[in-house]
Amino acid sequence: MSASPCRGLSIRKFALLTMFAMCAVVAVSTLADEPQPQADAQPAQMAQPEYNEAGALLRPEGYERWTLVGTSVGLDYSKDKEQDAGGEKLGIFHNVYMQPEAFDHYVATGEFPEQTVFVVTNNPPQKRQGDDEISRR
Repeated sequence: MSASPCRGLSIRKFALLTMFAMCAVVAVSTLADEPQPQADAQPAQMAQPEYNEAGALLRPEGYERWTLVGTSVGLDYSKDKEQDAGGEKLGIFHNVYMQPEAFDHYVATGEFPEQTVFVVTNNPPQKRQGDDEISRR
């Protein structure tokens, strides 16, 4: 009988490749079976927009506890900004909040659900009242 030049090595390689391929097939089929989030599905119990009698949108209660999705300082397009004593233009602080359920839905699907509410707060800069500067000495 003639011996194969790669007798033991090729069987091990073949076995390892076969096991790797089987694991890959199982992993791909498992991922494919997972339910995909529906873009149409409305998040459960999400705060809905409310309006007054005149049809104006009301500020939601408790929005401060919603997900903070953005903050900016001084992002303003007007030419006549308030200036401090040194002549520097003072910027407004903006915070943007949205319902936590809407944020989770967006992360899962890449789309905002119907009735998503964004709350933007505009906090103008205020001059210091007394000596409240933090000492860095």
